[in-house]
Amino acid sequence: MVKTIGRNVKNTASSAYELMGNSGKGSSDGDLSYYGLLVADVCDKCQLFDQWLECAQKLRENGERCRTADELIMEIHNIGNIMREAFVEIVLRDVEMLLDRYIRKMRKSFTQLSWDDQEADD
Repeated sequence: MVKTIGRNVKNTASSAYELMGNSGKGSSDGDLSYYGLLVADVCDKCQLFDQWLECAQKLRENGERCRTADELIMEIHNIGNIMREAFVEIVLRDVEMLLDRYIRKMRKSFTQLSWDDQEADD
């Protein structure tokens, strides 16, 4: 069930991302700050899954081989796959887009600076 939900989340997120196009174009500093805070908040809340995984693994290591611990571990791994396939992929696309944009602006700025220096020498 979680795998199906994961695929649906990934497909929905990917299609929404494609419909939005390049969300970084024309973004203000406030928008980017808010986006960064949202990403940090999601990452912070996902640490709860780490705690659950550690707890379930300790139960398993202590010899308390119960079906619930095994199921919990499997579900947490599935949730991790969802996060990797949907959330992380979208964040990495955004970071790539922002870095490309930054590099283009820096190249343009450097070119203008070089051009101005050459004119000053003449």
